[in-house]
Amino acid sequence: MNWRLKAKCAGADSETFFDRDRTSEAKKFCAECPVAAFCLQAALKAEGKADKNSRFGVYGGKTPLERWRIATGRPTPRRRCQDCGTPLGQTQGGRQYCDTCRTDRIKESARQCRARKKEMA
Repeated sequence: MNWRLKAKCAGADSETFFDRDRTSEAKKFCAECPVAAFCLQAALKAEGKADKNSRFGVYGGKTPLERWRIATGRPTPRRRCQDCGTPLGQTQGGRQYCDTCRTDRIKESARQCRARKKEMA
């Protein structure tokens, strides 16, 4: 069986998979593809343990950096809270602090504000 014939991207605009600004669009395309696993396996086999910057395009729903990390066994770095070191989940977007530390910082800021107001009165 030639898995490429069943690929959802067959006949699609190839720019979608090679334009860095359209990576999320390409990943959505791959997420719905019935042969994405075969595509990823073929890309990893073709690339071997090549340098992470030497390959281009989204294959099997993975960017070149993600494929390089899979091939080399290097984990994806996890962002951590700057105060306590707790790993931040993906839902926390650009935050630098976990919910607990963020709440504590807001409370501390409010306390400091009230203390300054008392000093000024």
